[in-house]
Amino acid sequence: MFSRAFVSSALTSRSDTVLDPDAEVCLHVLRLVQSVVLEPEVFSRSASEFRSSLPLQRILAMAKSRNPHLQTVAQELLEDLRALERDV
Repeated sequence: MFSRAFVSSALTSRSDTVLDPDAEVCLHVLRLVQSVVLEPEVFSRSASEFRSSLPLQRILAMAKSRNPHLQTVAQELLEDLRALERDV
């Protein structure tokens, strides 16, 4: 499994433009984060640390991206994070 530092670094180091050749990397990282968030036994062990290490501003920016795939996955991740907040 990737470390929180890797995930955070990968998300924050990418540009949010459609022409960015690394948009696909951002997409994969978002999916990775989403898979961790949706895995209760993994996420519950370090939920607060994980949440605090996420670059939420960057995820919010990607949710407004002109890249429809990036936008969709970022919005889904934000919805998943909100649902977890309600469950806590």
